[in-house]
Amino acid sequence: MWLEELPHRRFVSVSSQLCHNASSVGGMAYEREHWLLRFNGHFGQSSSIFSDYWSSGLRLATVGGSPPALGGMTTFLESISTPVQTFHSAVGVFAGTTCFLDELTVAHIGLDGKYASDFTETVRRPYTTPVAGGKAATQPWNTAMVVSLRTQKKRGLASNGRMYWPAIGATIQTPTGRISPTDVGTRLAAAKVMFDAINASAQIASNGLRIYVLSKGSKDPDTGVFGTGWSAVCTEIRSDQRLDSIERRENDQPPVWVTQTITP
Repeated sequence: MWLEELPHRRFVSVSSQLCHNASSVGGMAYEREHWLLRFNGHFGQSSSIFSDYWSSGLRLATVGGSPPALGGMTTFLESISTPVQTFHSAVGVFAGTTCFLDELTVAHIGLDGKYASDFTETVRRPYTTPVAGGKAATQPWNTAMVVSLRTQKKRGLASNGRMYWPAIGATIQTPTGRISPTDVGTRLAAAKVMFDAINASAQIASNGLRIYVLSKGSKDPDTGVFGTGWSAVCTEIRSDQRLDSIERRENDQPPVWVTQTITP
């Protein structure tokens, strides 16, 4: 699901792509050009110990459908770096003290799901010191909470997206096996602040640029031609009490098997 991998680096993917909205798969068309914003990080006992990796992301497109303005990506990433850091490090977000936010990246994506042109590059904004989550880790590293992205389309393509963010510091209620409604509300309120900051900075970078849900067009079984996808601006976010699991693509921790012989 990667547009590209960073040199000398592998990732565990947090399936942050919006519903029906994974990254580049050759030939599948998007309804409009857009920016792919990613949040990349690692798991480990300290900011300098890289035991495993995670990544999450959002897509941003312009209201009206015109391509995002050229340039402005570096300033955009710089302007959102503090709000994203504040979100990740907040105790009520439960990212976990062994979960670090390393960098932000953004790329201009074309209708085919690839770079918009041969001159397009991924712009990166690393944190000088990786940012730790704000609560002690109690859950496995694959534990995440989902932020659902809702649009004015209540069903079908481009109606609902998802962003997964690590939640290895979440506390589970014994009677229900879920997190408390209060904890959900605290985390979602922090997410709203971050989303609003991203939208405000996006508007400055390119007029009308907003967080969007984008769905790819499907392939006609008779002609083999891919149809145009759908898109809709994100108008609200929501979460529930259930924890979810990160979709793992790569894992730097090899399996350590324990075996018992049974009597046939």
